[in-house]
Amino acid sequence: SIYPNPGRVNVNLSIVHPDGTHVEEVTLKTNDEGEFKYETAELDAGSYAVSASWDGNEIYRGTSAELELPVQDTTGMFVILTSGSTQSSDQRKRAYATVGQYSANSLLARGIPMSRIQFLTPDYGTEVASPIATGLNTKENLTHAIEEWAPALAATRLSDRAKSPLTVIIIGDGIFGHIYTQVDEVISSGELASAIENFNVNATNLPAQDLSLANMFPVNIVLEAPKSGSFIDDLTGPKH
Repeated sequence: SIYPNPGRVNVNLSIVHPDGTHVEEVTLKTNDEGEFKYETAELDAGSYAVSASWDGNEIYRGTSAELELPVQDTTGMFVILTSGSTQSSDQRKRAYATVGQYSANSLLARGIPMSRIQFLTPDYGTEVASPIATGLNTKENLTHAIEEWAPALAATRLSDRAKSPLTVIIIGDGIFGHIYTQVDEVISSGELASAIENFNVNATNLPAQDLSLANMFPVNIVLEAPKSGSFIDDLTGPKH
């Protein structure tokens, strides 16, 4: 905004790329309160110089302002589900909980923001719950995270999709073609494959038959469970 308020006037806005080239040069019109707004996207990573200036009029002198706009690299989306609780009397279940927590902490240590992590655990909502935990370890929450939450964060530019993979980590007991999300609930290899396909459909806004290597997002799948090899056939696919 401009103060004192000059009313409706023209403001020159410039956005300069880190290499010195102009990304945007536009003229904006302020509203009655001397305020203006400009939205832009499609910026590569780097530090941009943004400047706005007004030439002034017969009442007010002109003014200008500058700021530095940092843009971070696109990062991926991470979904972690562990069926183990730190409060379990079963040592194996406690180990599952430890692996899940270690996975989440490792992402944070790499600089991945918490907003890019879904951590589903039976400890959610309890006194011992990790501050990173986002929900309970249900199949419903897992498929929602893959099919709805992750697509909403996926990169919009085709050139950024290689840098915005979905990583799914599931830790728990397993039987052939199934992994337990809870004691009495499983997700099958086919259900997980379907959820991952729906992720790409929702992230690209394309029907499944139009998905190709050129427009799909990479997907990393980590299964820490007995019989996890039985998932390979169903989960093998382009960019998986």
